[in-house]
Amino acid sequence: MKRALRTLSITVVAILALGVAACGSPGSQPEPPPTTHGPAGNADAPAGGPGIHAGGGSPAIAYVPVTIGAIGVTSVTPRGSTKTPEGGFAYQSAEFGFGKIALSLTSSPEDDGFTLLDQRPAGGREWSMYQAEADELSIRLAVTEIGEIAYYVELHASPTLIEEYVESVLLPALDAFSVDEIADTHVVPPNSDLQELLEALVAGSDLPALGVTVFDGERIIEASIIGVRRSGDPTPVEATDLFHIGSNTKAMTATLVATYVDEGVISWETTVEDIVGDEMSDLDDGLAQVTLRKLLSHTSGLDDEKAFAALSGIDDGVPVTEQRLEVATITLAQPAHHPAGEYMYSNVGYTIVGAMLEEITGASWEELIEARVFEVLGMDSCGFYAPGTPGEVDQPWGHADEREGQPLDPGDREADLPKAIAPAGLVHCNMSDWAIFLQSQLRGFQGSDTELISPDAFVALQTPADGSDYALGWGTIDAPNGLVLTHNGSNHRFTSEAWLVPGEDLGVLVVTNLGVEMASPTISRVVETMLVRHIAPDAG
Repeated sequence: MKRALRTLSITVVAILALGVAACGSPGSQPEPPPTTHGPAGNADAPAGGPGIHAGGGSPAIAYVPVTIGAIGVTSVTPRGSTKTPEGGFAYQSAEFGFGKIALSLTSSPEDDGFTLLDQRPAGGREWSMYQAEADELSIRLAVTEIGEIAYYVELHASPTLIEEYVESVLLPALDAFSVDEIADTHVVPPNSDLQELLEALVAGSDLPALGVTVFDGERIIEASIIGVRRSGDPTPVEATDLFHIGSNTKAMTATLVATYVDEGVISWETTVEDIVGDEMSDLDDGLAQVTLRKLLSHTSGLDDEKAFAALSGIDDGVPVTEQRLEVATITLAQPAHHPAGEYMYSNVGYTIVGAMLEEITGASWEELIEARVFEVLGMDSCGFYAPGTPGEVDQPWGHADEREGQPLDPGDREADLPKAIAPAGLVHCNMSDWAIFLQSQLRGFQGSDTELISPDAFVALQTPADGSDYALGWGTIDAPNGLVLTHNGSNHRFTSEAWLVPGEDLGVLVVTNLGVEMASPTISRVVETMLVRHIAPDAG
């Protein structure tokens, strides 16, 4: 469940900059042992498909990526480029892609911050050419309307190279554009029935199942789940099914710590030495002074490399509290891997936090979070590790990235990560109960009193460390309409993602039983669509 704040998906940036929403994607990403990917601790999530971004105003458009194969212009693939999962191209200085826009009568790229340059005939059609600047990139957008659908071809490049690529890539693409080849491509309006929308979004993907819940601080706005519990088995998923949420556990652990801060038992500045100094004779002098705040914000100087190597030698048969203490002892005896205060995503940091709470209370982290979070909120479905009964398809099975999406029996040793790192990301629950926790967080970030912790504690949870956009258990994004909090998680068998937009009183959660490497492109598309659907409800 390694994680690093990933680059904003272009389309999501669009939603943010347009004031439609706030979202980007700091996610929590997956734990070893398997391979890491993208932004998070070597695991940056793919950037999703091309989409309009820049400007301000009130957009009323829904972004529906279309694959290159459906448009038929692969002959203009930029030299040295690679295809993106959404069907565009990415290379050193530019990104290039195609898509559809389901237009309302009132929307235009000019409303969304683009400047109209001119009109150009190409491929037997008239194209409106637009430009915008964002994120140190120049953007060129070509749009042609066919009935109620607008098709766009978009190019992102550095300002010094944009004109060269317009001539060598964008204009040839417009000449090659074939309406006949895309005529049958279906756009599902964003106000469609949620199940129909989800089925369209996952069409052609590898996801066995997908669940989405949209909520505000008090109620579930809409929810749906589609697919099967295990590939190759017809058993459908149900709304009450359990999904592993990976590093989205971190917000729960940070909230658990906050309950003790509120009670005055500890503070955010309590150090490792304050809690376990008497237990560890070999405690490194520098790490002894690391605080809970630094451990929870990934600025302790720790990373996971040596800690996960140590895990392989720990006896899984001993009590999990002993395993956790041993991980902490091995890790804290060595000098920090990075300067204190520097952001470096660290699951072992949260594991050490769990060991510190266990030292204070004499109870396991699992017992503590059940009593002080799950039971207080009524999250009855929550548990730990891979869900389900070994050998039975009574819950969703995880599907492994490194095995090309093959299902893993929950009794398989490879079905989840080592139990010692549970405080960093081994909770499972159903969508309804996870939504209860996220609703409590949403209310807290709006300044309301909650069942769990004080408004002051929520200020701490949403305040990033200096020089970082990671707070305590949450990644943060400064958006036009206020702070947005987001995280994703994966054990490379399941993937989850959560978005909280306090300024809009809106939250979105997404779950699937497929690892993050294979699931990310579709998850990104789903999140983007849900944000547009609910923050611009008249779109489409």
